[in-house]
Amino acid sequence: MTNPLSPKARTHKLGVLYYTIKNVHPRHLSTLNHFYLAALYKSSDVAEFGFDVVLRPLVDDLKQLEESGLEITCQGKNGTVKLGLAQVVGDNLGIHSLFGFAQGFTANLLCRKCKSHRDDQCFHVVTNFAPDVMHNLLEGICAFEVKLVLHQLISNGSFDLETLNARIMSYNYGFPDSSNRPCIYKWSSLVNADGAPGQNAAQMWALIRNIGVMIADLVTEDDEHWELTLLLCDCMDIILSPAISAGERAYMREIISDHHELFLELFPNLHLKPKHHFMLHYPAAALKSGPLVHYWSMRFEAKHNFFCRLSHIICNFKNITKSMAYGHQMFQRYQMRSKQSFKETSCEIGPGSCLLLNSIPDCHVLSQLLGGILYLQTFLLQNGL
Repeated sequence: MTNPLSPKARTHKLGVLYYTIKNVHPRHLSTLNHFYLAALYKSSDVAEFGFDVVLRPLVDDLKQLEESGLEITCQGKNGTVKLGLAQVVGDNLGIHSLFGFAQGFTANLLCRKCKSHRDDQCFHVVTNFAPDVMHNLLEGICAFEVKLVLHQLISNGSFDLETLNARIMSYNYGFPDSSNRPCIYKWSSLVNADGAPGQNAAQMWALIRNIGVMIADLVTEDDEHWELTLLLCDCMDIILSPAISAGERAYMREIISDHHELFLELFPNLHLKPKHHFMLHYPAAALKSGPLVHYWSMRFEAKHNFFCRLSHIICNFKNITKSMAYGHQMFQRYQMRSKQSFKETSCEIGPGSCLLLNSIPDCHVLSQLLGGILYLQTFLLQNGL
């Protein structure tokens, strides 16, 4: 809630638990209005008393909802609705600390889903429920492997660092990714692949989706390091898909295996990371719980921005958790009373600009598609359309 470099950073460090209702259609779940506050606590309280004490009221409420349910009236009919906990999602460290697993991922038994030893290079795929593809892939494997491959391609003379950074900065990412433009790379960052990612999750997602068009002309077709990146992109296409068929789950299992084998072949001095191992559980997780992108941490972490803004407005840290929870619930009540959360006609319009129609090539074709508007009329250019 404060400057992370200030001496008060750890004093006012908070933990937040959100919940979503899985009966709600995914088109509504993509908006932050449908991420509800379940608990807000000080991290120092967890360190002193443990999760059992801090989250006891929440656990009691969940048990009551499951056993007794809620009495509701809908369209003139009364009934009892019982609710159950479907999944607990979060980053690896948060889930391990909450459930009492090892919080150091250099432990010998590092996976909470199976008993594979960290020295093993081959793993057995077992069932799983809710992996976090944001932290595992976008802030983990993708950041790690992209730096390894870029370092190798620069070292073998495919291109130099200046050319790479020029391509990254000059590439047209379009309106959807205009605010997620990746950062340039430094040579020290490429040499130390295990260091800081250099890109946040949104930037890495933009980079990994576009890197094939960005630098493919500079790489030979038979380059095996480039093949590793293409295999990773194929994995990402399925893992981040909003719908996954049975055939795609089987294909995902095969290309993840191929990707890991190629990684060990190209980098024999490196070991597979724990997050590489977590990928092997993705097909089983998709079978049990549906597409993995529906329960990653990306949108939950975006919800944090509400509390960060609120703390800067309040500027009062006496019982900050109560103040934040009260502010959030009042805003949530306004959203519900205004009945805007589930409006079918509502839409969100992102960044755009107004242009004269005749300033665009093939404006006569566009005029017909837009209902015959005049060439000298202006219209909103949105998302590159």
